[in-house]
Amino acid sequence: EACADARVAADAMAALKRGDADINVGACGAALRFITAIAAATPGADVTVDGSDRLRRRPMAPLIEALRNLGADITCTASEGFAPLHIRGKRLDGGKVAIDASKSSQFVSALMLAAPAMTQGLVIDPGAHVQSAPYARLTECMMAHYGITTDTVAVEGRPAIAVLPGKYRPADIAIEPDWSAAAFWYEIAALTAGWVTLEGLCAGSPQPDAVTAG
Repeated sequence: EACADARVAADAMAALKRGDADINVGACGAALRFITAIAAATPGADVTVDGSDRLRRRPMAPLIEALRNLGADITCTASEGFAPLHIRGKRLDGGKVAIDASKSSQFVSALMLAAPAMTQGLVIDPGAHVQSAPYARLTECMMAHYGITTDTVAVEGRPAIAVLPGKYRPADIAIEPDWSAAAFWYEIAALTAGWVTLEGLCAGSPQPDAVTAG
């Protein structure tokens, strides 16, 4: 399933680059959130993003609100706060934005991915309660690999993420096996006082679920 989601996200990016008018991301919530932010910050983009009935129930309001506060042109064509979304992309100034990340760190990651295209870059204040915060740090790690500079700054005494403007550079990367899938087997071993050997996993991986092997 994780591989399928990665393919959906890659296909969505390819469709955006081609200038397709419609992008279907199936049931992949991550692809929906990432492509929404990236399309909103892509000058000249004019696209409708949609997917399955399940996808249309995935919450999008915090991300849509944050992007609109940055000047994005996003219309919810059926129900406010949910897909399908009609997005007219443009150059966004960036600066600073607050977002409620208590439901999903994907909202933060989506803003991070789009931030380098903004004139001033972006400081993202995710609030005091970030759901699955380690995945935002994983996003920082992957962006650094492709030449984007990020930093942790303080906003009202809370940690916030600063992303500098820039351009992604091409780079090779080895796609690691999925620690989230492996974590279930480590949990079974821990609960049963047994042991398990899983081959191919990367020690020291930045994936948050790698901690289950500790």
